[in-house]
Amino acid sequence: MNLNKSSYKSKLIIPQPLNKMLYFRRIIAHIIDIMISLGITAIIPELSRTILFISYGYLGLILNTFIVLVIYSTLMEGAFGFTFGKFLLGLRVISIDDDPMSFTKSFGRNMFRFFDALLLYIPVFLWWQRIGDMTVSTMVVSKYQKMDIKVFHVTKEIFLSVEMQRNNIAQELSMKNVKFTEMKMKIQELMDLEWFLSHAIISDVMDQEGILEFEELRRKYNLNFPNF
Repeated sequence: MNLNKSSYKSKLIIPQPLNKMLYFRRIIAHIIDIMISLGITAIIPELSRTILFISYGYLGLILNTFIVLVIYSTLMEGAFGFTFGKFLLGLRVISIDDDPMSFTKSFGRNMFRFFDALLLYIPVFLWWQRIGDMTVSTMVVSKYQKMDIKVFHVTKEIFLSVEMQRNNIAQELSMKNVKFTEMKMKIQELMDLEWFLSHAIISDVMDQEGILEFEELRRKYNLNFPNF
């Protein structure tokens, strides 16, 4: 296993988006945004002509709508973190690296929409991120997910200890003799362990955020983890 900072972006997959309803919500939000962009293109033909030649007919309409969608999404997500469609469906765009969400990140993720469309948005169903998201390190999540999406630094020993506990809990949950009350608690513990691992970066020393998150995890589940 490669436990270094370079492996961070590939393993930072927050468990929460795996909820299948979020796929449905994201699709509906995207359709709403396309309809808004199409409406802007159709209602303001002068704007369309300044963007691209409208004389291309249906092709021109499609290209104009795509360009309007990129501009509209970039401005909305850069300023507010969501488009109108995402707002209605309870979604928002976040940054998953050390840089905050910005107009630059928003423009970057939206510039790749054409390539995502060519790939039929398959990456979204595989990794929950479009090509644009992977390029600029962003992710679409529920706006009700807690806001402190962050990363922190922990030692290799701490990371491996938490990972081992995660594996033990997963193995226990796979056993058929687990009681329902115990299962509920273990599932919550598993999610918290996954959250910790997905946000941790292996480092020689632990930073303050890493210490706080680790101590909270150890206290909450009374775990016998090594000292740092």
